[in-house]
Amino acid sequence: MAHSSTSNCYQVRLSSFDHSMGNWTQPLRTTLPKSRLITYDGGVSIDQSINYKLTMCRSTTDVTQQQKTCLQTMYKDDVIRQAVTAHYVREFNASLKKHNIEYVGDSNVKHLACAPYVYGEIIGDIPVKCFTLEPRIAKSDQWCLLSNNGKWASDDYKKGIGGAFSHYTYVASGDRQEVVVSLQGFLKGNVLHIRTPVIHNDHKYGRLYSLGNRGNKGIRDFFNHQHPRCSRICETMGLNRPKFITTNGITESNGDTVYSNKKYFTL
Repeated sequence: MAHSSTSNCYQVRLSSFDHSMGNWTQPLRTTLPKSRLITYDGGVSIDQSINYKLTMCRSTTDVTQQQKTCLQTMYKDDVIRQAVTAHYVREFNASLKKHNIEYVGDSNVKHLACAPYVYGEIIGDIPVKCFTLEPRIAKSDQWCLLSNNGKWASDDYKKGIGGAFSHYTYVASGDRQEVVVSLQGFLKGNVLHIRTPVIHNDHKYGRLYSLGNRGNKGIRDFFNHQHPRCSRICETMGLNRPKFITTNGITESNGDTVYSNKKYFTL
């Protein structure tokens, strides 16, 4: 159905990523009321319950096909990374319960949550072509940053549940050898609702996630700098650490240091 300028609604297609199946759900066709759509700082809100993030694509004639494909890939990647992280959060929380672990440290973050995003496309020649939907955040919710996708991490992350979660994702990923970092989001009580995480993965298995994925170097930086020592949570869960040969020729594993004449990174 073509878009009509006199219509009170946008025609849209919405789909989500099914992590268990590794594919996209069948798109749901629905409408988006124009009267409820309010733009602000590159995003829009609707119904006071959902947030939208918009591409920079203004119309089908303003960008090349390659640019449109790149924008669609970027926004779909948002949804995929969020779905993968939500999967790991569910498994991690289940493992905490299985091991009877309750974090009682001095960090404000004591629990993790992650809600999936939805990918959407507006049908027709209109200013915005594709976007992601994410749960709306209350103005009272506090933004919290625990780590980035490089070497920086807060003390709360290193000692608390954040670093243990990232370590868990590396172990749980198995052969894919990936780790979820850049933990940030909104703090509701003592629960961190994760938004826009970054996932590093070993590129020999393909560059699975685009935004911020630094591959083996990112994985190495996580263990050598962001999470150089395991916390009590890691130890209780029995999370193993990989062995690294760092750029200065030092192999680090489980807090031990062994000198080597090799100067490359290995897993």
